[in-house]
Amino acid sequence: MMIFFHRVFLLPLCLALFVSSPISADECRKIVAAGHPDWQPVSFLDEKQKTMIGVSYELLEDYARQLSLPIEIRPKTPWKRVMRELEKGDIDIVTEAFFSDERASFADFSDSYMEFSLVAVVGKNRDFTIKSLDDLIPLSGVATLGDYYGAAFENYAKEKKLNINRGSMLDLSTFEMLVLNRVDYTILSDVNFLLKSARHGY
Repeated sequence: MMIFFHRVFLLPLCLALFVSSPISADECRKIVAAGHPDWQPVSFLDEKQKTMIGVSYELLEDYARQLSLPIEIRPKTPWKRVMRELEKGDIDIVTEAFFSDERASFADFSDSYMEFSLVAVVGKNRDFTIKSLDDLIPLSGVATLGDYYGAAFENYAKEKKLNINRGSMLDLSTFEMLVLNRVDYTILSDVNFLLKSARHGY
């Protein structure tokens, strides 16, 4: 089974460090950080499935060196829980997040350090194409619980009541749901999709 994607949302989303409060070496003895559970190449588990790695952690390590602070990286954690822990102050930094007004109400953002396009991914054997957001209205989608796809898309999804099941499923099951035609599409950043689909053999 082949899977292909359309570039539907041509608005870029900028990724930034997401900080519960400004951090300085005078205020803390270490940086406690967490990231998205599986967002290649930004934040994901290593091949041994033990340690979180990715571009965002390399950036964080450089930031910590400048402050002469050690880093504690939390293990793989569901994304919605990561956001809850940041809001409660249980962690200092989320290594990557798209900006939203809700998130900005309890945390500060760094300058952006990466830019992505969002894509809708559909099974190759399906008899429809997605060329605009309006094409999503009659379809069923699936997405990771807690993911945020930018104000333009989220406002559109709410206004049009798009049928998107947001759950804590593994990425492989997301692809299986597409292959088995249980959903019509999923939403991912472009690079993330290409890396995940290659890893899962699609």
